[in-house]
Amino acid sequence: MQNTTSFQSRGLRGIDQRWQPAPAAAATVRDMYWTAWGGWADSGGWKRIISGENTDPDLTGSNPFAGLGEILSLHWFAQHNGARQFTLYETVTGGRLYVFNGSTARSGSPGDIVTFADLTNVNGRYTPTGPSARTQSVSWGDRLYLINGYDQPLCLDGTKAEVAGFDAIPGAPQATYLQYNRTNYFDRAAIANGYSTGGFGLSLAPAAHYFTLDGFGLGPLGEAPDSDVGKVRVEGTDAGIVRRKCGYRYLVTFLNERGQESTASAPSNLVIFENGDTGRCFVWVSIPTGGDHVVARRVYRTRNMMDSTGNLTSLGYGEQFYFLKEIQDNVCIGFEDGVPDTGLADLFDELDFGLWPAGAKYLAVFKNTMFLAGQNATELRYSAPGYPEVYPPDNVIPIGTAASGDFAGFYATKNALVVLKHYGIYLVKGDPASGFHAETLTEDTGCAAPNSLREVPGLGVVFLSDGDVWLLEGALENTGTPTGVRRISAPIPDHMDRLNRSALLNACGEVYTRDREYWLAVPTLGTTSNNRVLVYHYDIGEWSYRDGFPIACMRVSKDHRGYLFFGSNDTAAANVGLHAYSRGFINKNGTAVASLYETAHLDFGSVYHSVQPVSVNAWVVGYGNNDATLNVRVNRERDERLATDKTADQQDPNDTYPVYNTAVWDTDRWSVHRPVVVRFDIAVQSRGPVRELQLAFAPSDRRFELVGYDIECALGLQRTVTPLSTALAPPQR
Repeated sequence: MQNTTSFQSRGLRGIDQRWQPAPAAAATVRDMYWTAWGGWADSGGWKRIISGENTDPDLTGSNPFAGLGEILSLHWFAQHNGARQFTLYETVTGGRLYVFNGSTARSGSPGDIVTFADLTNVNGRYTPTGPSARTQSVSWGDRLYLINGYDQPLCLDGTKAEVAGFDAIPGAPQATYLQYNRTNYFDRAAIANGYSTGGFGLSLAPAAHYFTLDGFGLGPLGEAPDSDVGKVRVEGTDAGIVRRKCGYRYLVTFLNERGQESTASAPSNLVIFENGDTGRCFVWVSIPTGGDHVVARRVYRTRNMMDSTGNLTSLGYGEQFYFLKEIQDNVCIGFEDGVPDTGLADLFDELDFGLWPAGAKYLAVFKNTMFLAGQNATELRYSAPGYPEVYPPDNVIPIGTAASGDFAGFYATKNALVVLKHYGIYLVKGDPASGFHAETLTEDTGCAAPNSLREVPGLGVVFLSDGDVWLLEGALENTGTPTGVRRISAPIPDHMDRLNRSALLNACGEVYTRDREYWLAVPTLGTTSNNRVLVYHYDIGEWSYRDGFPIACMRVSKDHRGYLFFGSNDTAAANVGLHAYSRGFINKNGTAVASLYETAHLDFGSVYHSVQPVSVNAWVVGYGNNDATLNVRVNRERDERLATDKTADQQDPNDTYPVYNTAVWDTDRWSVHRPVVVRFDIAVQSRGPVRELQLAFAPSDRRFELVGYDIECALGLQRTVTPLSTALAPPQR
């Protein structure tokens, strides 16, 4: 007579495709999530944000996203601590940038097209023809910056877009000497009484030896004629008055409405005149106007560039420029300058200013500084502190070499800025005051999908390389907690092998904190579009997957709701547009959610001569009126579907579980759902001894949770298993 025993499996794990997984591991976990109660339950579906269904009385029946093509990028932006929130997205059709507005979308509009300050639409943007990192964005205060390496960088303030920073230096100003009759500017009575004029004009008025003039004007004071070197003696009414040569140059910069200042122009021409020549002196300064994003201009001027001999001073001193004035418009084309040297303000340092680096593709904010990469293969650029649109020429950090490949993105943490290249990971540390520096973490692996970079709570930064998913963990600073990278995709080699490595730039990731999941949308062999979602359940360190999600880009709203939105790469009329994921959705825009938990191949052959499974007792939560199904595979052969109608078994006789849409108000009651045992009888005796057994659990309808299972078996004689090391050991003498 054979003995019977029960093999129990509790604490079910996720996918493990290796040859000898743990007994509680699974071969397949599809369309399921790990619950807070410790089981695997069917996951949710998705639908378009604005459905456009004629059955909805609030809608017109039109699809607001029809004809827009693939959604290229998706951005979530909030202002005023979340009081105002924006969903921005980019489309293939027209290369347009939209702000999604649910109110207008209900009338058939896909949203509001983002406009520049001059009210022209943001469209005609670069649309990739192959795999691409797409447009990147980062928030700075109440502003959102967007770059893609091709179009001008944009800054959005919630109402309009403007070009971020400056990509060209202003044109040089022009200076022209002016002459005026000094009687129009001098109070001769004041002069006679020994007072300054208080008048206007460049350079000082001619001064007799019996008074000093300390009012407006450029250049030195007039002097008594004790020397003729570098001076001009004038006869007549100005007899005895000595004049000196003066020379000045000007610079101009542009400002935008955010107070970001451009690189200075080339210096103006050198304007030279004689102090007090025929009367009060002025200089007319012609200044350039800028683009629509310019709201003001700043003018800088040298001090007098002529020495006492009437010759130019050395360039080291003479070419120093000081703040003169700010013209708070972008209209006027010139002004009269009559400010003396003593009226100039701060010294202008050209090393404090710089243009936005052309071709930058990635950006991040770290320590009140904007970092850019992608403009070349070996350098980071960073902004002046507090000025994200100003890039001084010396603010450069070398990163890796050409051998480490292209840049693949940033991730800013509290302790360091993580910089990823295709074959390298680097950490930028420091601050604006003490300076920034880079440390090489590893050049053995890197990132192939910039949009896969996400920080997983409690773990670290997750990203996709050429063929694996990695976790960057540690404190990222010298605190005793080691920093390193760990491969977390080892249990899913089949899924990694199916990746289309030529299209990994399209892959994207997101952290869905509601279910404690990291989503990684990837393209598989045969397509360049993302068609599979690999899900890392980071609380338990296990994997599952989901198909039927056409995710080109995705974002989780940064608010208490934490919704997961995605832009579709499917241009079919039914699937185009913006969509939302929810466990409350019963299908994937009309396609059923096909939940499946398939165990690993359970190996009995090395333990018993004969094993005959008799029954499977599944611990399930059926949530009322849902059938449970079980498929059985013996010795890796064909599948056999067993009893499917287990509705009654999933309801505890002591509880009442009303069926949705049939419950009677004030009669039926909702009860707490709990696991119950569902028995499946297995008839596999005709197949001979069972060496391996695989079970596949699935609901025939929605709402199903698998907690664990028992397998009742009839056993033959137990084998004596000899360790291989013992069997192969040489005989002892």
